[in-house]
Amino acid sequence: MLAMLALSAKLEQRTAPIVIQELTQTSHQVQCLGDSCFPGEYRDEDGACVACPAGGFSPDVNATICLSCAAGTFNPTSNQTSCTACSAGSFSANKGSLKCKSCQPGYSAASKGSTECDACSPGSFADNFGSTSCSKCTPGSFSSKPASSICSLCAAGSVVSSAGSTHCNQCKAGSSQDKKGQKECNKCSKGSYQNEMGMASCKGCRDSKTYTTYNTGSKLPEDCHGPLIKYALDRESVHELTDAKTIDVSRHEHEIEFHAYSGDWFIRIPEHHYTEYHFVKQGKKLSINAVEHKSLHIEPMITNKFCYKDTEGHGKRFDGYQTKDYLGRQCRTQCRNYDGEEIGPHCEVAGHAYLPSPCGIPKCVWDVKCSAGLGTGYRGNVNSVTEVGMKVPCQAWNKNYPHHHSDFHPTSHNEEFYGIGKHNYCRNPDPKEVEAPWCYTTSSWVRWEYCSIPKCSDAYPYFEH
Repeated sequence: MLAMLALSAKLEQRTAPIVIQELTQTSHQVQCLGDSCFPGEYRDEDGACVACPAGGFSPDVNATICLSCAAGTFNPTSNQTSCTACSAGSFSANKGSLKCKSCQPGYSAASKGSTECDACSPGSFADNFGSTSCSKCTPGSFSSKPASSICSLCAAGSVVSSAGSTHCNQCKAGSSQDKKGQKECNKCSKGSYQNEMGMASCKGCRDSKTYTTYNTGSKLPEDCHGPLIKYALDRESVHELTDAKTIDVSRHEHEIEFHAYSGDWFIRIPEHHYTEYHFVKQGKKLSINAVEHKSLHIEPMITNKFCYKDTEGHGKRFDGYQTKDYLGRQCRTQCRNYDGEEIGPHCEVAGHAYLPSPCGIPKCVWDVKCSAGLGTGYRGNVNSVTEVGMKVPCQAWNKNYPHHHSDFHPTSHNEEFYGIGKHNYCRNPDPKEVEAPWCYTTSSWVRWEYCSIPKCSDAYPYFEH
């Protein structure tokens, strides 16, 4: 009787009543059936409370089963009441995951709880594991396929200027790009052209010394301008020259015909280089009896035909044959600079209101920075001589002090042929007696002296490209 009263008192202390089926049950079995299973546990078939395994959970009291973590969540330990969402940059595709997987390169997951990673779209990339977003390809690179882990550099000859590109664009005719991964193409420089697309370099004009283009970005070989003369030493072979050359004619017993296709040409007798010569204007022909000569020196006229002397009134004496402006537009007037304007030789463009348009003629180097031949064409700015290691200024040509002279004052003839003017620059108005530029000096002890001007040679280009 006392035992029954003790059991009754114990059962009254439980939070929930139970039905006692048989008094013969042991006190241990009654206690297990009466206790509640906590969240994170479930009651198994034997009535025992068991911790939910990793990958599962139970949120309620007295759960009879554990729930699997949903896709996009995970649970690495047992006895849990909830699962944790996968962080951004990771995912779990299946239920009951113990951990989340990081997104592979080329994929990303922007939000928590992802069940899969998103492939980077073309034009973007993700180069690391666990990326939360894809990055746009930088200018000069591209990705053409989804799920790219890197962007490819644009190949030489192609570029792209914007971010997030799926392809590169070929350089257009008139331009090129010799490096990979570039944003823009480079216009062909003066003296070159490109008539194809997608090229890594521009093509040089047929002669880099005597030919040039009058603008950057030239697209055709016809955009190159320079001297050209053709001649035949026999009836079957025709030779072309674009620069000066001495040819042997000692074994030829017939006339040689020269045809100046472009520019004016000198045909000189080498033994008397500057006193005996023939002159062939553009478009004209000339026949010379080869029997009378051992050799002939053929020389194009570059100065004031294919370049201008900026020191000579900005090309005031330029008289070349160019018929287009620097943009390739047809001129309705000749390319000239009679008024000495700073823009150099220019013309009026057909179909446009009057507005002088530069012809793009390059500036001469020969006879400006160096002296060619006897120096009669030199128009540089050297205006001193050296005496006993000291520089002595030149006397102005229009002055008679300290040295009086009568033949070389500024006259229309001396100005046109020798560049004599109201200045003291070195010139050579006396080629019969003197072989290089000179000047009267301002020293009372030295009447005249040669100027220190380098001779023009292959070390100097004919003009500035």
